[in-house]
Amino acid sequence: MKYLNPVAVLEEMNGAVVDATDTAAVSLLRKKMMAELELSTDKVLQIKGERWSKNDLLNFFDQLQDSTTLYFHQEINKDPVLSRFLRTGSITGLFIETALYKDKAFLSFIAPFYEPLFTYEVLSSLQRQRIKPLQYLFTNPVLLDGESMKRSYDKIFRFLKQQYRLIEGHKEGLKIHGRDKQTAVGNWISITQIELWNVLPEAFHMERSEYGILLINLALVLYEQGDAGKALTLLANVQQLKSVAYVQENAVRYITYIKEGGGGAPKFRREPTTAFGKLLAKWGLTRERLIQIGTTVFTVLVIMIGSQFEKKEGPRQFAAAENNVFSSSRTYWTMEYLLSQLSVNLYAPKEGVEKHPVLKSLTTGEDVYGPAFMEALSHQGRVGESFVQPLFDHSKPPVPEDSAWRDVRHSHHLLVFNRQKSGLIVLVQTPDSFYSRFVSPQDSAFMPLPLLLSKVFFYVGDLWNPDWEGYKHMDYVPDYTVKGLFMQPARDHDLFLRNSTLQFLLDPNYWKTSDRYIPVEITVSSEERLVLRLLSGNTNGIQLKVGE
Repeated sequence: MKYLNPVAVLEEMNGAVVDATDTAAVSLLRKKMMAELELSTDKVLQIKGERWSKNDLLNFFDQLQDSTTLYFHQEINKDPVLSRFLRTGSITGLFIETALYKDKAFLSFIAPFYEPLFTYEVLSSLQRQRIKPLQYLFTNPVLLDGESMKRSYDKIFRFLKQQYRLIEGHKEGLKIHGRDKQTAVGNWISITQIELWNVLPEAFHMERSEYGILLINLALVLYEQGDAGKALTLLANVQQLKSVAYVQENAVRYITYIKEGGGGAPKFRREPTTAFGKLLAKWGLTRERLIQIGTTVFTVLVIMIGSQFEKKEGPRQFAAAENNVFSSSRTYWTMEYLLSQLSVNLYAPKEGVEKHPVLKSLTTGEDVYGPAFMEALSHQGRVGESFVQPLFDHSKPPVPEDSAWRDVRHSHHLLVFNRQKSGLIVLVQTPDSFYSRFVSPQDSAFMPLPLLLSKVFFYVGDLWNPDWEGYKHMDYVPDYTVKGLFMQPARDHDLFLRNSTLQFLLDPNYWKTSDRYIPVEITVSSEERLVLRLLSGNTNGIQLKVGE
């Protein structure tokens, strides 16, 4: 949602400073602007780079009647740093000091404008390793209400989890292959990355400590591979990390261990979290030793600690769930990669991007991701060969079809109506194939479904850029990087992508003779959120699941 300060607009209209609370002055300016509009050839005025119709002007002046909202705009206009950030997405310093920035009503008002810009700048700074903007953002008051902060921080958590997995995969590769491919993760384990982590607020303290534990484990693997120099550098970096004391103590411990030439670095152990665990550490006992002697108390302790770690990491990662019928399919990992890139897409500030030379208009029906996705499938080896599709009815044999199958005699389709102002890309996944379709605003498109199993996702945004790439390549197929993304977010697109998934299991016998389709619409609720609606209650021959 783009922010436009009416106080600045009034000054632009007037050609000088104007008091927005002066009813007479504002009324006179209104009459002047309406007269200029009527005299214009196309009945449109250019104000601050925007085209204003008569209806736009009337709505604008009506909004000035709300004294509370007008006061908020006036205070924002007094803060040049905040005003610039809301206008351009660029943070250049500190906001003015005012109690207003902690006011709940003000935070609810400004959050819809502030959150997309804030989230983009945080993610962009983390990816491009720019410390100064990140410092400004978290030194300044974070102008988000509770819901917006959760939405923003969830995106940041997911991005950091992607980095974590990249480093973890590098560590496991070293252990298995004995080769150091540090160039792939060099930026994410550097001292600059440590400094970026240190800027993040208290909400990220636990993740920061987990990151420190991972770096220590990586240092120990490097040492085992004979590279004591890199191991010591990494441990020295960990010493600069604002983490729990236990991480710091172990960084010092292993620095001493390596310098003294210890034989084979031991596996890093997590800090005991219970009094019993700390007592065991004092006695010099290890988890492995206690498992060997088989004490019942220790078994219970392991279960408790394991469940705590699982709960902590579970909500912030997308893992193959046991009840996910696609989890062993050929398309599972490629689809998870694509979804991760669309969810954490680093959006560009809107100012100026409309003139970007590579922007293009898509037409309804274009397949923007299908060819590259299917090419990646052909390079990921034997993944998914053992997948068995679930049957709609165990007494009926499955019919082998894929999502590219079409037959004009049968209408087993999803009809998608895009009834909102942003572009929509529908992603259709089957166990063995994939395709996508773009749907223009206020348009519709048929999506052919297979006779058995398929999943449908909805990706929404504005300003399509065919050259905009995902922030990382696919782990299983390093040559595959998502190309073609929206440069501007559309409301809660990331939550909508996951929560509005449709999973279809169709009865092949019923759909072989059916001549109907399943209509759905994508629209916007009164709370300005994306909404998916099924427009037909006829579910004959369908098992349908909504959401991941």
